Amino acid sequence: MIRITLATPADAPLIHRITQEAFEEYRGVLQPPSSVHAETIEDVRRAFGTGGAALAWIGDAAVGSARFAPRPDLLYVGRVSTLPVWRGRGVASALMTFLAGHARTLGLPAVCVEVRLALPGNVALYRHLGFRTISEQPHPRGPAFRTVILGKAV
Repeated sequence: MIRITLATPADAPLIHRITQEAFEEYRGVLQPPSSVHAETIEDVRRAFGTGGAALAWIGDAAVGSARFAPRPDLLYVGRVSTLPVWRGRGVASALMTFLAGHARTLGLPAVCVEVRLALPGNVALYRHLGFRTISEQPHPRGPAFRTVILGKAV
């Protein structure tokens, strides 16, 4: 059973570790490289100033995380991370379901994520969860590469 909790700034080292482990497979693969690889624990802690994070637990083990930032008309979710050994067990889906509920609690009508088109499995996951394309655009650090913003009403 997957349990989701809201994280606190004190959880920044744990969130950082999960994110780094989850994104390691993209090192040297994604172009432009993911900025996550240069991120520090302090960067994660600072992100709580504009949003927050959720942690996914199976038993006593933290197995996933996601960050969020409320915007005027939606909850932006990013850095959705599942430890590699726990993938395919519904962790990312549970995180996104929890964050959709959190958006409702905050009085926000929608949730959105931005995904690189070079990661079709990630795009497929969000589409499976009911997300629809809002826009497609060049990646801000490499215009030859594209991202898609996917959204879902909550």
